[in-house]
Amino acid sequence: MRRTGVIFLATGDDSQHDLLTVSRWHLTRHHPEIDQFVVSDRAISPQVGPSRNEPSALFGSGQTTVLRSETARGLASRSFKTRLAEVSPFECSLFLDNDAILARRIDPIWRALDQNPLAVAVDVHGRVGQAVRFALDAGLIGAEEADVTKDVYGEDGLCFSTGVLLWRRCLQTDRFFEVWHEEWRRFQGHDKFPFARALARTGLSITVLPRSFNQPVAPDTPDEDIRRAKILHFWHAPKLEQVRERGYFPGDDRVSSNSEPNGRDAVGRTGDATRPRLCVICPTREHYSETFIRAHIERLPAEVSVFYGGSYPFATDVKPKLARFLIECQAEAVLAEFGFAGVAAMDICQRIGLPLTVHFHGVDAHHHGVIAPLRREYEQLFRSADAVVAVSRRMLARLQELKAPPSKLHFNPHGVDVSVFSGAEPAMAPPTFVAVGRFVDKKSPQLTILAFRDVVMQCADARLVMIGDGPLLESCRSLAHACGIADSVKLLGARPHADVATVMRSARSFVQHSVETSYGDSEGTPVAVLEAGASGLPVVATKHAGIQDVVIDGQTGFLVNEGDVESMGKHMLRLARDSDLAAIMGVAARNRITAEFSMEKSIAGLWRIIQSTLRAGKGTIR
Repeated sequence: MRRTGVIFLATGDDSQHDLLTVSRWHLTRHHPEIDQFVVSDRAISPQVGPSRNEPSALFGSGQTTVLRSETARGLASRSFKTRLAEVSPFECSLFLDNDAILARRIDPIWRALDQNPLAVAVDVHGRVGQAVRFALDAGLIGAEEADVTKDVYGEDGLCFSTGVLLWRRCLQTDRFFEVWHEEWRRFQGHDKFPFARALARTGLSITVLPRSFNQPVAPDTPDEDIRRAKILHFWHAPKLEQVRERGYFPGDDRVSSNSEPNGRDAVGRTGDATRPRLCVICPTREHYSETFIRAHIERLPAEVSVFYGGSYPFATDVKPKLARFLIECQAEAVLAEFGFAGVAAMDICQRIGLPLTVHFHGVDAHHHGVIAPLRREYEQLFRSADAVVAVSRRMLARLQELKAPPSKLHFNPHGVDVSVFSGAEPAMAPPTFVAVGRFVDKKSPQLTILAFRDVVMQCADARLVMIGDGPLLESCRSLAHACGIADSVKLLGARPHADVATVMRSARSFVQHSVETSYGDSEGTPVAVLEAGASGLPVVATKHAGIQDVVIDGQTGFLVNEGDVESMGKHMLRLARDSDLAAIMGVAARNRITAEFSMEKSIAGLWRIIQSTLRAGKGTIR
């Protein structure tokens, strides 16, 4: 098997083959030694010219292999890239779209496979949330499919649309391609999401190449070698403009003439001119529904205007639209929800003199796939922002590692509405444990089930109720059956807040085995842990992120090391057998949440931080 090579896939009309000809000609001209493997539905010559009108041919020293496949036509051609691992003759393969032009240096790009066997560079459609909205508006999928997809891998999960795919042949990547093809067929040919779903199912870590597609001049420093391998998308720009004109691109997802659910008008105002004017930047409308962000918008004592569109990667028109929006609403301060929204806002805020507070929530501070392409932008953000908010002490430390100055960092944990979550009586409840959260890697629901297995073996009437949905749900259902405890484990799926509060009131304890994933994803401060404590439940969880700020080990619950299923099971069994201890801990938990983690205290703390930036001397746009 040859060590490395480049793969092209071209089917369809003449325009696609013209693009292939140009790409192959450019590659052969600058990298004549590189082996090429071409999959096409028509005859392809090993010699290439720059276009059909310029027949001058080039021959490289590398081998060119052509696989003509009649099945790789039309819709089937899109699925063929999910099967490239089957036909590739290379140990390490680089798949290029027809319109992807590889810059002069190619050797450094293989280094992307040193740590992970899979690497990707995605274009502006490279996020699940964006692809979902695009597909919905274009009529490619229905609302039910959209909900399932976003729940499977989150708003910011990567999806492979176009660009570059790089892999090293091994058991992991063979399995990944198998699952990717399976998911592609499941979505009946719509190929925006299956990549993300395959990542979720296989747990494969990937390297995301720098997003410098349109910058042909690379840095000279040795540390930036991979950045020397640039991919130039010459043909995609006009296509993307057409997409934006049709309204499918998320850059147009702003506050419109529709009223907000809290009674604000088109720009989210309440009409009270005496209060400071605050602009809150949300990545998308979907993020509005998140508990803490909705609370910020609805409860901060300010005239709040909401701007949607701060998700990464950014549309080219985000900054000018944001500038116009800030002028129209006469903002005096800006609150960016998530670090990437802060990156979108930092230049315009600095230019027009508006104080910027950036609120990190979790994935934006920990997930390697989020941080890697934004590391330089984060450093600039920390220099220009007036305040940076972390919701856990672990996050504070992480932001300092990312070069946030301590003088700008503020610890302000999330809060919970203690009037909604209350009334649990662990002493009177059966030995029922409740877990609430999405079935994703960082919440590790499978480890919670394994810990509960040890409990039910010694306490037959113990029960585990799990609320939530996500990519690991079916695996957890299978695990419960395999452990022989399916009758004792109830998986309820996603439920509204009112149902969660009801289930908590009838439980003995709350359990959650959060972990830091291999790709760096981590919790901020899990809302369910706060809700459980407010309800009056002891919490058995891991020493992870903001959980350690909330739960006092031995007083309001028990904390174990990440992955220590045995210790978690022992603590759960103790509470199953000792209802009086559960009651004592539950009272202590309720008192602690009420005193330290109420929604009122969290909102007041955030407002003090924003006010401090107003007092720093930056002014209002008039």
